[in-house]
Amino acid sequence: MPQSITISNPGASSVSLYSFGLLGPNYGKFSLAGITGGSTIPPGGSCNASVSFVTPTVDGAFYGDLAIATYPAVEKSMIWS
Repeated sequence: MPQSITISNPGASSVSLYSFGLLGPNYGKFSLAGITGGSTIPPGGSCNASVSFVTPTVDGAFYGDLAIATYPAVEKSMIWS
């Protein structure tokens, strides 16, 4: 079942999303199912990313990161939940 991640822009200007990727030690255990809401997040707006866990072949904890490249480059002004 996909996990929805909300990406919000509380800043004063629009942010363009142009590249998405899964990173981390277990990135292959996850798949990016899609992004909804468009490629530009206006001030006060948001979009959703959907990430799914691939059925594991062994027991254990698995971790991954969702990386998003933006223009202009944003480090701390976006909120992920």
